[in-house]
Amino acid sequence: MFPYFNKQNTLRLLQNPLCIILLGVVLLGVTSFLNVPIGNDEGGWGYIGRAFANGELLPYSGIADNKTPGIFYLNALSYTLFGANVWFPRLLALIATVLTALFIYRALKHAVNKRTALFSMTAFLLLMPLPAVDGSYAQTETFMNLFVIVSFYFLVVGRTWKKYTLAVLLSGLFLGFAVAFRQSAIVSVFPLLVFLAFFVGYDQKRSLTGAGVFLLGAGVATVLSLLPYALRGGQFMGYLNGAWLFFLKGNVGVITGGLLHRVSGFLTHFFVPEMFFLASSVLLLCVFFKKIKQSGLLFATPLLVWVISDFLSYNLEGTYFPHHLKLLVLSWSIAFGVVVDFFLRRASSEASVPALTSKVDSVKKEEREGLHGAFVVVALIVFFVCFQNTYYGTARAFLKGSVRHDFRDTGLLVERMTQQGDTIYVYGLHTGPIYYYALRNSPSRYFETQQLGMEGALQELQRKLTEKRPKIIVVPLEEEVPPWLSAFLEQGYREEPPQFGYMFFKDTR
Repeated sequence: MFPYFNKQNTLRLLQNPLCIILLGVVLLGVTSFLNVPIGNDEGGWGYIGRAFANGELLPYSGIADNKTPGIFYLNALSYTLFGANVWFPRLLALIATVLTALFIYRALKHAVNKRTALFSMTAFLLLMPLPAVDGSYAQTETFMNLFVIVSFYFLVVGRTWKKYTLAVLLSGLFLGFAVAFRQSAIVSVFPLLVFLAFFVGYDQKRSLTGAGVFLLGAGVATVLSLLPYALRGGQFMGYLNGAWLFFLKGNVGVITGGLLHRVSGFLTHFFVPEMFFLASSVLLLCVFFKKIKQSGLLFATPLLVWVISDFLSYNLEGTYFPHHLKLLVLSWSIAFGVVVDFFLRRASSEASVPALTSKVDSVKKEEREGLHGAFVVVALIVFFVCFQNTYYGTARAFLKGSVRHDFRDTGLLVERMTQQGDTIYVYGLHTGPIYYYALRNSPSRYFETQQLGMEGALQELQRKLTEKRPKIIVVPLEEEVPPWLSAFLEQGYREEPPQFGYMFFKDTR
């Protein structure tokens, strides 16, 4: 009845990377575009990007945030092209995720084998849309991962180039672009340099020369990433203080508590079911490290350095939001592919066959490997798709029209209540989206309430509220208005009817 779906065609379909990519695109599209409300981070970066695009405020000095400038440029481009929106950054995030998966496949196909490449790509692509890693949002880690894997790709394929130095330079450039989206990418410098040393046979002279070229490329990319900011009048010290020293200036309301708080954050956010396959494979990589190397995969040494480096990067800030798990997904997906392929070869009594060869010795071997590969792909699809209610819940909410967009609706209401050039102030958490959609700016660079724990931030805000008196002040209904803000509201503000879960205070002067 269905002649196409015979055994051989089914195996080819399950092992076709383009089919996996297509499935990933569908899943990413469902979680990103089916009327999913804007996220807090998306709104904050959208606000900064919009103000930057309009020439109103600069990042760091005009609006405080701790991200490197790449995400601000992306949102400035989005606003310039399409106005206040959420779909375009998410489209770019979807494209970045798909490209990352493709580069995983191509890099591992060269460095290990096709089956490992397929497993790693599939694990990465199926995990990325899930809420466990904030998959629906256009987060900085998504773009960082793309540039990190491209950097790795050039180290892998550059070995066949006549001028390997050019490949190393390009690798450094893309690592620099990764840092331009998230500071944590700088941790990847060490494992990538270990890969570089591995690919040149640990030759000391070539390794040191390559490291110099790599760092040169990263430095050039950093300079390039700062050009738009500098051309608008931004200062290097503003970038340094805002992007790199932000969290050292005092309590910003995110890293709170002591060791117990950090441990509890780690335990509750890291040990999620969706990370089971990847975390287990990293553990097995450590336990069977020697045997994996003896099987022919000398690549295991720099890989182990990579997964451990990313784990340290994940714990660096002491905050454990779901999107921080994306810092692990790239290298740990690669570890998953390597470990699964090793055990499949071992189970097939192929442990003595070098993992670096892609030569097919017989039709029987090809069929056996095809069956094993198809089984793993099906298991991943069942675990990451069939056992998740994310996709069905998102589609059901979309069809029922039950999705609320309070951030967007509040921002649009504030826009109607004000005029261009007015300032507004939004108190409470998750304020960025309201500023973004209202097309109005905060009187102070400290637009997030959690930033008021920084030394001098509250005093600066209070001064700016007087100097640039907001036309509208917005406070969530569930928030208790602090005494300093209550005193300011008594100086000529009238309370308007609450809407969308917020109180509105209008200046009557």
